Amino acid sequence: MVSDSAYKDLSKPNKKLFKEVLKLYDSKMYKKAFKVAEKITATQPNHSETLAMKALILNTVGRKNEAMKIINLAIMANLGSYTSWNIKGMIERTAKNFESAKQCFSRSAQIENDNQKNFKDLILLELQERDYAGANVSITKLMQKQARNKVYATLYFLINHLNGNYEIAEDFIEQNRDFLMSKMERVEKNEFYLYEATLYRDHGKYDQAIKVLNENRVEIFDKIARNELLAELYIKSGKTGKAIASYEIILDKNPSSTKHYYNLFEAHGIDVNNLDDADREKIIEILNEKIEKHSKLLFLKRFLLNFLNKEEDFRVHFEKYCRHFLTKGIPSLVNDIENTIKTDELKMKVVKETFEKYLESMQKDLTIDGEEQDPMQETFLLFYLAQIRHIEGDYINALELIKECIEQTPTFVEAFQFKAKVLVSLGCSQEAEEAYIEAHSLDTADRFLNAELASYTLKTGKYEEANEIMKRWSLDQSSDKLNTFDLQNAWYEVESGNSHYKYGRHLQAYQMFNYIQKHIVTMHKDMYDLHFYTVRKFNLRTYLNVRSMQDNIRRNIHIKNGMVGYIRIINKFYKKAEHGTDEEKKEFTQWLEDEEAKHAETEPDGWDEYSEPHDPLGAIPDPTGVISLKTIFDSGVAKHMADKCQEFLSYNSNSLELLYYSIPWLLRAKKYTAAISNLKALIEKDPESPRTIYAAVKFRAYFSEEVSGSLKPKQKENIDKAVEEIFGAEEIEAFLIKNTIEKYPNCLNAARYYLKGLQKHLGKVLSKEEFGGVLNTFTQAKEEATLKCSVMPQIEEVKKLISYAPQEAKDELINAADEVYYNFKATLLKEQQE
Repeated sequence: MVSDSAYKDLSKPNKKLFKEVLKLYDSKMYKKAFKVAEKITATQPNHSETLAMKALILNTVGRKNEAMKIINLAIMANLGSYTSWNIKGMIERTAKNFESAKQCFSRSAQIENDNQKNFKDLILLELQERDYAGANVSITKLMQKQARNKVYATLYFLINHLNGNYEIAEDFIEQNRDFLMSKMERVEKNEFYLYEATLYRDHGKYDQAIKVLNENRVEIFDKIARNELLAELYIKSGKTGKAIASYEIILDKNPSSTKHYYNLFEAHGIDVNNLDDADREKIIEILNEKIEKHSKLLFLKRFLLNFLNKEEDFRVHFEKYCRHFLTKGIPSLVNDIENTIKTDELKMKVVKETFEKYLESMQKDLTIDGEEQDPMQETFLLFYLAQIRHIEGDYINALELIKECIEQTPTFVEAFQFKAKVLVSLGCSQEAEEAYIEAHSLDTADRFLNAELASYTLKTGKYEEANEIMKRWSLDQSSDKLNTFDLQNAWYEVESGNSHYKYGRHLQAYQMFNYIQKHIVTMHKDMYDLHFYTVRKFNLRTYLNVRSMQDNIRRNIHIKNGMVGYIRIINKFYKKAEHGTDEEKKEFTQWLEDEEAKHAETEPDGWDEYSEPHDPLGAIPDPTGVISLKTIFDSGVAKHMADKCQEFLSYNSNSLELLYYSIPWLLRAKKYTAAISNLKALIEKDPESPRTIYAAVKFRAYFSEEVSGSLKPKQKENIDKAVEEIFGAEEIEAFLIKNTIEKYPNCLNAARYYLKGLQKHLGKVLSKEEFGGVLNTFTQAKEEATLKCSVMPQIEEVKKLISYAPQEAKDELINAADEVYYNFKATLLKEQQE
C-alpha cells in the first residue's frame, strides 16, 4: 500500500509521524491516526501520501464522499505517487467501482512495476471486468517474479484459456505437469483432468480431450461429468456409437434425466423438433427398453406419452399411467402431463374422455373397469377434470367442478389452491385471495403456500399484508419491514412491482423494478470474491460455470420480466415529463426534487474506531429509487433506456415484449438502425399481432416532416427503404385499418391498437357514432357474460379501449362496462354460495 518513496519529501519529524499514522491505522485506531495525519498536513499540506492516508481513514469509517475529495487532492498533488494511486484504487474497490479501481491499480503498476501485491490486486480487477488481455500481461509479470507459486501458475494457464491463447495454456500445463500435480489431493486431480479435457474441447482438439479422459479414468471419480464430456466430444468428433454408450452409462445411473434422453436421441441422429414416423418409432423403442429395465419409474412412463401420436396407443399407456396416480391419491397428474396435452388436440381428447369415463363409473357404483375403488378417487377425478377444463379455457365449468371436489373433501389443500387459480383467470382477485387463505389455513407452515398466498395478496393490491407473510422467511427478523433487496427475491419484486403499477403507486413500482436492475449489478460485483477463491481451491470448472451463469443472468425469466416492468414504469414517468402539460411537467420535476431531498443519504459524522469496511444487512442504497430516477432523467432518459433495452435483447432476442418496447426508445435516442432492425425482428416473429402493426405505425409516424428534414441522407435512405418494405405503397391509415379492425373485427385488442394509432400518431379522434361502430365487440362481450370464458378481463380491455372514445361518450360507455362487470361477478358469487 505504502512505498518507500512516500517518505522522501517529508521532514524528519513528519517521517516519524507518518510511521505512527500507519501503525495506528493497522491497529484500527482511526481517530488518532487521522489526528496525527492532520499534524503532518499542518506543516506540509500538499504531501500526497499523507493526504492519501487521510482519505483511506475516512473511507474506512464510512465518510466516503470526504474520502473521495481528499484522495483526488492527493493525486493532483503528485501524479507520480504510487501510494496515492494504490489507495485511490482501494477506495474505488471498496465502493465496488471496479473499472475505476482497475485503472488506478494499473497506474500504480506503471509507477512501480515490481510490487507483487499491486499486481495481484490488479489481476483480480481485470478478471472481474473480463479484461483477459490485461490480466495476461499482469500474470506474466507475476510469473517472472515467482514462477514456482502454484496459485500464480494456475492463474497463468486459466487466464490464457479465457483469453483464447489455448496453445500457450496447453503447452504450459504439459511442461509443468509434475509441478502442478505435486501434493494434489484426489479431488484436485479429478478436477485437473476434467479441466484439461475442457481446455482441449474449447480449442477444438476433441481427440486429445478424449485421450485425457480415457487415460486418466481411474483418477477421475466424477463419472457422470466424465461421461457427459466424453459423449459431447464423441458427437463432435463423429463417433456417435461411443457417444450413445456414454449416454447409456449416464442413464443407467440417473434414468430420470430428461436432458440426457434428448442427448441420447441426438446421438442416434434424431431431431426431436422435426420427428418423422421412423424417428418416433425409434424413440418409443428406446423408452420401452428403459421402462422394462426400470419398471417402477413413473418418469419414463410419463416421458413416453410425449412421443405417442396414435390415439389407441396413447389411450392404453395413459390409462396405465393415470391409474397409479388415482390409486395413490397423487394430485399432480395433470400438472405432469399439461405440456404434453395442451397443444395436442388428440391427447387432450383422450385424457378428457378417460377422466369423464372414470368419473361416471365412480359416481354410478364406485368402480373403474369393473373393480371396486376407494371413494376418494371420485374427488381426485373431479380435481383432474377441473384442471382439464381450465386448460381448455372453460373457467366456469372448472369452478363448478372444483367446488364439488371441495364439498366432498374440505381438507384438500390443492383443491383450494386450484380454486384460487381459476378465480384469478375469471378476474376475481379478491375471491381468489380468500380461497388461497383457506388453503393456507390447512397448512400454515408450508413455505410454498406462504409464498403463493403473498402472490395472491399482491394481486389485490395489499402490499403491506403480503410483506408480513413473506417476512416470516426473512433473515432479518428484527426489522419492522421486509427487506426484499437483501433477499434478492426477483419473482416477488416483479409481483410487487406489477401490483404497485396496477394500483397507481408508480414510485413504489419503480423501486421494485429498479431493485432487479441493482441485483444484476450486485451479482456482478459479488463475483469479485470468487476469482482467487476458486483458483486456490482448484475449482476451475466451477469457476467457468459461475462465470457463464453470471453472463447469462439476463435470460432468467424473472429478471427479464423485471426489465419489462422497468420499461413500462419509465414509460409512465416519461409521458408525464415529456408529453404532459407545462403544469404537469413542472409538477413532475418538483416532485422528483422533493422526493430526492426527503430521502437523501447522509454520511456518519462520528468515529468508529473498530469498524471495518462492510455492507451491513438492511443498508439499501437509494431505498426508494428516487435518486436513481432523477439521475436517469437528468442525464438523458432516452439514451439510458435505449441502451438498457439493447443490453437485455442481446440475451433475449426472441422476447416480443422487449422488441416492442425497445423501438420507441431507440427512436428517441436517434438509434435508427437498431430501431429498424428490432421492428423487422418483431414483424418476423409476430407478424399477425395488432401490437406489431401498431409498432410499425408508430415507427412510420415518428418521422414527420420536421424529423425527416434533420436526417442525414444515408439515414433517410435506410428509413425510406424500411417503410417501403413494411407498408409498400399503402397509406398509413389504410394499413392500420386493414391489419387491425378489418382483419380482427371481434378482437378488443385490435380495436384498441387501431384507436390508439389513430389518435396518438395520426391525430384523429372518431365521432361518437364512428366510435360506436368500432365498439361492436362490447355487445358481444355482454352477450358472452354467462358463457365459459371470463368476461371480467374482457371488460378491463373494453375500458382501455374506451379511453380513446370522444369525451362526451366516455362516462356512458364506462358505466355500461361496469354494469356488465358487476352483474357477471354477482352471478358468479351467487353460484359459489349456492
